[in-house]
Amino acid sequence: MAAPQTRAGAGFPFVRSGLRVAALAALLAASSAQAALFEDDEARRAILDLRGRVEAQREANERRLNDMQRELQRVSGDETAALRASLLQLQSQIDAMKAEIATLRGQNEQLARDLSEVQRRQKDMAQGSSASSR
Repeated sequence: MAAPQTRAGAGFPFVRSGLRVAALAALLAASSAQAALFEDDEARRAILDLRGRVEAQREANERRLNDMQRELQRVSGDETAALRASLLQLQSQIDAMKAEIATLRGQNEQLARDLSEVQRRQKDMAQGSSASSR
């Protein structure tokens, strides 16, 4: 009779190779888990870095926008003041022209009355001289 074997799986070579495969698989799983943890940490750092860049860019854009708005308000204020001055000057010119037109209308009416008077006198004189010549 053969002596009993005390080693586990000594009679079954597949069991021994299976244990080796299982041990190798566990080792690979542990190393891939560590790699996954490393990749996760690296990905987290990359995400945090991107968040920081995006936030910095947002702040820079906001500062730029505020600067542009201030400049626009300044320029608008300067232009508004210039436009107001121009409008006041134009209004003064319009008022002066209205006054001049009113004066010219008055003079025109006076000249029309004077002409009418002169024509009436000429007609009267012409009628008086034709009556005296008869």
